[in-house]
Amino acid sequence: MDNLEPKIEEAINEFHRLFYPEAEASLVGTSKDGKLAILFTGNICLTCGMSDYFIDFLEILNGLMDEEYGIEDMRELVDEGTAWVVIYSPKRLIGKSGRPKQIIIIDPQNQEED
Repeated sequence: MDNLEPKIEEAINEFHRLFYPEAEASLVGTSKDGKLAILFTGNICLTCGMSDYFIDFLEILNGLMDEEYGIEDMRELVDEGTAWVVIYSPKRLIGKSGRPKQIIIIDPQNQEED
């Protein structure tokens, strides 16, 4: 996926133009199937709207990529929330990890009363 890296770097540069120094993004790596991990650091990680920055980056990325991406996972790296890794994946791959999904069904007619 080496051909993705110039577009990813362009997305990072545009993100920095809009949001640096409050937010900083850097490429951690890419996978063969087009997934990418982006490290976010900065003061944004201390605000209640930090995930908005992850979505802002996604919109910038989707404007540059040949296929549509989505957020697959977000992982906090330190307890204070000052660093996050966000996994962006082609939408065609999201939800196809092979892991079984758990579904809880609540039957309102089968509830025990106190």
